[in-house]
Amino acid sequence: MIASRIRLIFKRAVALCLLLALMHALPSSTAQAELCLGALFSTWAASELPEPTTYMRAETDSAIGTAQGIYTGEISSGRAQRKAVDRACLPNRPFLGTELYWLPEGESGEQERAWLRELQLDFLRVEVTADEVRDAHAADPFDPSFSQADFDYQSGRGWHFNDPERTLTNIMPYIGGTDGLVRFPLMMVMHHGGESYMGNPPNSQAYADYFLAVVYYYNVVLNQGIKYWEVLNEPDWGYGEAAVSPSVYAAIFRRVAERIRAHPDPRVNSIRLGGPVLGSGDPIDGDYPTGFANRTNNGERAWRAYIPTLLAQGSRRGAHDVGFLSWHDYGSDTWDVPNNLYRLENIYALYNRVNALYAYSAAYPVPLPLVISEMNLAAGKTLAQSKAYYKNFYAALWHTSALNTYFATGKVRMLSHFFWKGNNHWPKGLVYQDADSGNALVRNPVWWAYREYIAHTAQKILAAYTGLQDRWLDAIVTTDADGQVIYLIAVNKSDAPRAIDFAFDAPEGFGGTVLVSKRTMQPGGDGLYGAPFAEPLITDAYQWQPVQLALDRQIRYAETLPPRTIVYYTLQQR
Repeated sequence: MIASRIRLIFKRAVALCLLLALMHALPSSTAQAELCLGALFSTWAASELPEPTTYMRAETDSAIGTAQGIYTGEISSGRAQRKAVDRACLPNRPFLGTELYWLPEGESGEQERAWLRELQLDFLRVEVTADEVRDAHAADPFDPSFSQADFDYQSGRGWHFNDPERTLTNIMPYIGGTDGLVRFPLMMVMHHGGESYMGNPPNSQAYADYFLAVVYYYNVVLNQGIKYWEVLNEPDWGYGEAAVSPSVYAAIFRRVAERIRAHPDPRVNSIRLGGPVLGSGDPIDGDYPTGFANRTNNGERAWRAYIPTLLAQGSRRGAHDVGFLSWHDYGSDTWDVPNNLYRLENIYALYNRVNALYAYSAAYPVPLPLVISEMNLAAGKTLAQSKAYYKNFYAALWHTSALNTYFATGKVRMLSHFFWKGNNHWPKGLVYQDADSGNALVRNPVWWAYREYIAHTAQKILAAYTGLQDRWLDAIVTTDADGQVIYLIAVNKSDAPRAIDFAFDAPEGFGGTVLVSKRTMQPGGDGLYGAPFAEPLITDAYQWQPVQLALDRQIRYAETLPPRTIVYYTLQQR
């Protein structure tokens, strides 16, 4: 989508102190002493809609096989004494998703649905627009006779939520339940198609009525219990010629909150309303290792004012109606590329940005989940080189590093890859179909990167090695809720071998004989980042090798990673 610019004004000394404190810390120590990050958003009142808590990938112990290959010593006992790990307070990994509005039906979509299921993503971001749920020739549904009692929009009053030809109703059956392709949706409610009666921007009661109608239909009529709803999308970029200032967006949000919170049904009034859904793509403000996009620059559109204005003006008097903060993270292939997230060596800046924006959540009277509802390496329409990057292993390296970086903060609730299916005009998909793929549906290498990433992460974030230590290297360590399995993912994005060496604490009792497996992923085909659409070279270097780890010592990981390589380790307690 379109990009944007952010920067929060921090004195350099304060920002540097914060970053140095976090630089060498494990996620378990990044949690403030008074805050148990692992317990956030895990409880709710009996009358409220529940929070999503279950990942698509079930945590089950892998079957232990016969040792294969030759162990090469990357995992060993460290020198430092192991410190106690409170697994309950370890941060939970983010839910991972992608943006998708429609899936082909029948046999034509069988492969696409199978590949989506195989990824085991947790959610889909789904856009709702007025023209998808209203007959353009019907009478205005917001006429004077409209009342809150008239909420069965399955028939009449201009609404047709269950029209099978509409994208929204096409995708919803694939979400949730025992046969769902993902666990839950993240709903983004736009006004497109309703500008004539909602306004543009939709700064009117009509948009709030429409928002309420959509929530009511899905959560009450269909009883789907959708918790997370975004109010509009990228208001900082405006809609056509219509600008949307921070104060206008906050007023729109407040009107929605007034209607939603006043409804008597808890399936409506207990949803989380989120915003300001800001765009991105701006260059990094500052230098390595303290820089991040929009730290001091607004990108000519008041980027930095939206969140504080929303928190100050977006709720009813005396209430706290903002339910989560959301924004988008993109690089750009045209705006100050040397100092932009687009470059592999600059992904460290995501770590700084999340921690900066987390300060708003920490200061709000109630904790706010952080949601990056779009992320990718380049915003907007892309140049030829970027199109090639999306189709080769560059995107796999970029996304693996970005995921490692977001995970390392321990503070992100949801991450949504933009988007599911690409073409040559808009090539950003996990899968792709166009003339250069022989008009066949194919997987971009980033699809394999997501598959392996999800297969090699568990619920609890245990440790991290961030780009603040080496901008070309990063790693993430996760463990299951029982502390019986540890996964480690590391990536070298550079064109030369690079050494990584760090140690981390492990759950109590993890050690003695541990079975270690190693898998690598590298570009497939010819070229610096492999060939377009080429399946990456995935190699099981060794499996189920017994390694002795001291129960009272940290676990050390040390390796010289080959260029452009991702490695996946599984450590399973015997």
